[in-house]
Amino acid sequence: QPFAGDPATVDLRFAEFAFPGAEKPVLRAIRFQVAPGTTTAVVGSTGAGKTTLVNLIPRLIDVTDGAVYVGGTDVRHLDLETLRGGIGLVPQKAYLFSGTVASNLRYGKPDATDDELWHALEVAQAADFVREMPQGLDTPVAQGGTT
Repeated sequence: QPFAGDPATVDLRFAEFAFPGAEKPVLRAIRFQVAPGTTTAVVGSTGAGKTTLVNLIPRLIDVTDGAVYVGGTDVRHLDLETLRGGIGLVPQKAYLFSGTVASNLRYGKPDATDDELWHALEVAQAADFVREMPQGLDTPVAQGGTT
């Protein structure tokens, strides 16, 4: 048990993934580290490889080149139950609550200023979409985002 449930650094070292039969890899030479106690967001447009990248860490898929380390050990050498037991994953499906765009964004930071909300929308590549709404941040949304 290399990390025995303790917080462990996640380290991608020139990780690459190509789907079988693909001409080019979806991910190429990805290198970054996530330290224990930190939060990392993977942001990008549809089809950029975000889900593929995240799926490498719990070995839902394996790298086709490079390596993924957790707690200093290549995940291919870790017991899957141990590895996956130490990982929490938030799915990419967004869920909206009834209220406004702003009130939904403030679930993450209740005291966020409007400038901070716009910054979050820019990072999430949603600012243009919200700006086009007649009421912007004050646009009402229904539970589940049906509006």
